[in-house]
Amino acid sequence: MSPAKYLLAAFALLIFASCVHASFYSYMEAESGFVAWPMKAVAGANASNGYYVTSINSGSVSLTFYVPEEADYVIWGRVLAADSDSDSFFVSIDGGPEDIYDDAQNLWSGQWQWTVVNGRNGGDPLTLNPRIFHLHEGAHVATFRMRDGGSALDKIFITDDMSAVPNDSDTRDLTPPVISQILLSASETRASVSWTTDEPANSIVDFGTSPDYGSFAALPDPVMAHDIQISGLTPDTTYHYRIRSSDVFGNIAATQDGTFATSTLLVPNTVPALSSSGGAMGAAPTPMNASTNATDTQTPQTQNPAQSAPASQNPSAPSNSSQACPRETTYASYNGRCATYSSPCNVPEGWKIVAECPKIISTQEYESRQSNGSLLLLVLLLILAIIVLLLARVLRKRPGKRHTKKKKR
Repeated sequence: MSPAKYLLAAFALLIFASCVHASFYSYMEAESGFVAWPMKAVAGANASNGYYVTSINSGSVSLTFYVPEEADYVIWGRVLAADSDSDSFFVSIDGGPEDIYDDAQNLWSGQWQWTVVNGRNGGDPLTLNPRIFHLHEGAHVATFRMRDGGSALDKIFITDDMSAVPNDSDTRDLTPPVISQILLSASETRASVSWTTDEPANSIVDFGTSPDYGSFAALPDPVMAHDIQISGLTPDTTYHYRIRSSDVFGNIAATQDGTFATSTLLVPNTVPALSSSGGAMGAAPTPMNASTNATDTQTPQTQNPAQSAPASQNPSAPSNSSQACPRETTYASYNGRCATYSSPCNVPEGWKIVAECPKIISTQEYESRQSNGSLLLLVLLLILAIIVLLLARVLRKRPGKRHTKKKKR
């Protein structure tokens, strides 16, 4: 086979490999989930991360995990069950029906071992072995509720590869980041979402007016402190959202669906001039206090700017000593952060009023960058294959040196 044909075959294999389904594998430490008393995390020398969860009679642990596509999945547990009196949990997904997981049926041991989550389906132990979970793309919650006191769970393994078996010697990083410390604030047309992860990961917030979302805001840099600003929202509207973070190895963590509401857009009113004694001339209503606005309370203040704040508090804000504060959306920045206020008088000291908060990458731009990068790579590989093919043809057709004998005279 010529070099050109080898290259074309390799190129075709590369395209085929990019289209082949990649199986999903993910480990999660049991103690990283939400542990409901009396179940608790207990230190153990042979536990994978030094801790496992157990209880003498009741309690549960709920672990949130993310799957990248709709498919059938199985869950394994790293369990410790010395006898038949401490070898079972009730297991449910997303608050659905529970079934009994006999975690060491006929395999009782004083050592940790991996067993696949099974079910009885109203019958005998191991009637469903394994118990298959059909999951859609997104975040899900697996809850292990204590059935037999003393049952112990150290770790779980989620996969759509039915032939995969977890083992303690697997050195791959298959553990997703842990999302915590979520903070969200919203104004009329903007929202700010922040959270932390226990390892560097990217930042994605899916949002929309339904649980299908339809839009997202993202920052690709791997960080541990995440901050996403969403703009262009509709006032007085309820939005659904979820947070996603993927580490450098592609392990994805996500929250379940949540909601937030934007506030009603306030139209500035004309306020009568103040008399020399400080009272309003006429029966004009008193301007609303800034503390009633949810967005304004996100930033700590030493005093309420709407109540006779000195003009020096924020040079760019109007002084309250001479006129009432106008009700108009105001953007202000400080130390790289940007916030929205319902009045320029509500901007705290040290913050600078700006025309608009910086925009993050839009959904269309982010998707375009992703697809254009993949397309560019394929085009470059195709051009390389064509060049090598043409070069091979030229070399094959190039005539060799001709040796001719001189005739003797």
